[in-house]
Order: sequence, then C-alpha cells, then structure tokens
Amino acid sequence: MVVAPSDHIILKEDVFEEVILNALHAAVHNNWLLTLGIKPSRPDTGYGYIQFDESDTHDGEGNIFKVKSFTEKPELELAKAFLQSGDFLWNSGIFVWSLPAILEAFAIWLPEISQIIARGKEWFYTPDEQSFLGMGCIPRRRRDETGYPSQNLIVQPPEQQIQYG
Repeated sequence: MVVAPSDHIILKEDVFEEVILNALHAAVHNNWLLTLGIKPSRPDTGYGYIQFDESDTHDGEGNIFKVKSFTEKPELELAKAFLQSGDFLWNSGIFVWSLPAILEAFAIWLPEISQIIARGKEWFYTPDEQSFLGMGCIPRRRRDETGYPSQNLIVQPPEQQIQYG
C-alpha cells in the first residue's frame, strides 16, 4: 500500500516508479513501514525532517535505513544543523507498507484507531462503509502527535526525483 500526498512534482517518473516498487517489495517481504525521504537542498522550516542511521542499512544496497528520529518543521538554526550533518532527509509524506504491518503498528501505537478498525470490519467493503467512516468515529490527529513506530525504516530515493510542489 502506498499513501502519498498530492503536492509533489515527480520529475523522473521511471525512477520514482522503481523506488516505489522496491519499497513495496521490501514492505511486503519484511513487514516494514517505510517512508520516502528527500535529500534536502536547503535548510527549510516548512518541512519535517527524518534522521537516519547510515550504518544501519536494511537492503544490502544502502537504500533503506533505520530511522533515528523525526522532527516536524524545525526552527531555521536547527534546519541548518540538520542539513550540515548530512544524516537528515525531508519527510516526503509518502509511506509504503503492507496491511498487516500497518494494522500491527496501529495496535501498538494507536490502539484507539485499532479498536475502531476492528469495530468497523463488518461495514468495510459494503455500501455502508462510508456511513461508518462518516460518523466521526476516527479522531483527527496531527502527524507530529501520533509518534512513529520504532520499526519504521526509510528509503532514500535518488537525488532530485521528487520535489515539493
């Protein structure tokens, strides 16, 4: 499963497709939650940053790394330090996972969402699904309030294949 915002410009669609397919393969075969990172071109306070551990690679090719930390929209001085360190990427907001992996993460990190999903199973894939989802049963949370699972890994795409629009 791929979750992606609509505000990206994909400059190299063939490369992006390859990255997505590789991420899907890794997610399904390893029960991982992955997020795509973008190499920052400047310090920017408008983006979230993901720190990765370059020594902790998971694919044998140096493209999938363990996430060390997430920082949502830092102050300018901190963004400058992130850029200078070389071990931070912009958070693209593009996530890749399998259904079992995300359900497991919900059970651990967002148990209230997991319980709502379990209650809604009888409505999913029926004409009443939208009615169930429209009842306001799923609380709205900002991404920086939810935390991220520790098994979250990062895929570092090739330079400049994704740009924020």
